[in-house]
Amino acid sequence: MDRAGLHPPPAPRPGHTALDEDAVAVEVGSGRADCGLAIEAAARRHGLDFIPLIEEPLDLAMKRRNYFEAPVQRLIEFTQTPRFRDYAAAMQGYDINECGKVLFNA
Repeated sequence: MDRAGLHPPPAPRPGHTALDEDAVAVEVGSGRADCGLAIEAAARRHGLDFIPLIEEPLDLAMKRRNYFEAPVQRLIEFTQTPRFRDYAAAMQGYDINECGKVLFNA
């Protein structure tokens, strides 16, 4: 109790924890949850509405010498193919315009 005589509400009891975005979507879709934090692709896969709250960048960090290795170069080349771009577009919610771009080179 604080000085004003107010009592804080009880802490929420832990319930079921969804371990990934698809699990969040299943919980919302079933009505066991009202909302949850997930990615647009998971919401769309489960036929749910999606309201974006933030844009989150996803960067790939590596040692400079690794960038020039054949597997990394193949990965970067693949991100520029129509197959990759079509797949990302179909999933919805991903901005891949800068995919493969070197952002910091030290």
